[in-house]
Amino acid sequence: MSRSHLSRRQVLAGVFTLPLSLPASAGLPHEVRFVHGGFDGATYQGGLLVRMSTGWKTYWRVPGAGGIPPDISVTGNNVAGLRFDCPLPQRFPGEEGETIGYKDEVVFPWSLTPIDPAAPLRADFKAFVGICETMCIPVPVQETVELKPLAMVARDSALLLQWRARVPTSVTPGPVLTASVAEEGGQVFLDLTLDRAARDVFVEGNALHYYSRPEWHADGRRARLSVRGAKSANAVQGSTLRLTLDTSGQGLEQYVNVS
Repeated sequence: MSRSHLSRRQVLAGVFTLPLSLPASAGLPHEVRFVHGGFDGATYQGGLLVRMSTGWKTYWRVPGAGGIPPDISVTGNNVAGLRFDCPLPQRFPGEEGETIGYKDEVVFPWSLTPIDPAAPLRADFKAFVGICETMCIPVPVQETVELKPLAMVARDSALLLQWRARVPTSVTPGPVLTASVAEEGGQVFLDLTLDRAARDVFVEGNALHYYSRPEWHADGRRARLSVRGAKSANAVQGSTLRLTLDTSGQGLEQYVNVS
């Protein structure tokens, strides 16, 4: 089976052909596999485990400059829906720009809801992540499993609990009190006021816009983020943004409307 080692620019340009699967083996800088945590009476719990060698990283939903966001999907009988979450990420500077994601190890937890909780199901999982250092490896993974509605503790339950605890909590109202847009010198900025100090803010909105690392006011509760890709303040004003805040290691998620 062929294996592609590509630069981040090549990956985003789509100039490669993906194999159907890429199993971890000796010599590769990663291990990527599905893990399972059992049935809680309503949903099946699991995750996608990504372990990486020193210096390698994988990415968050908004990956930054040249990163590759994770994707997990499922088909099968008795499958109503799948939700997967991203733990709180961190930023990494680089020659090609800033990226957002994870180093060493991460688990992306998922919850699979059956149509009939009392019936077994067959699930065909597919996932895709990018593992990057100076070059990138696209890693597709797939697995077919038979799941039965039995209350039990699976071998990966402790690992899943550890990483699910790192998934940001959605809060309403949240710590962000105001969100407004400003334009100065041809550059667009997002200004935030918080009710507490935070270490970082990650922003999701228009896919063509990227919100840089916040610059904090001396009081630690006001932040300004430059908005790359926005041609004017009008492109951001009135929009709804999804914010993920790192408040001393605790992740909080909040939606805000920009004035």
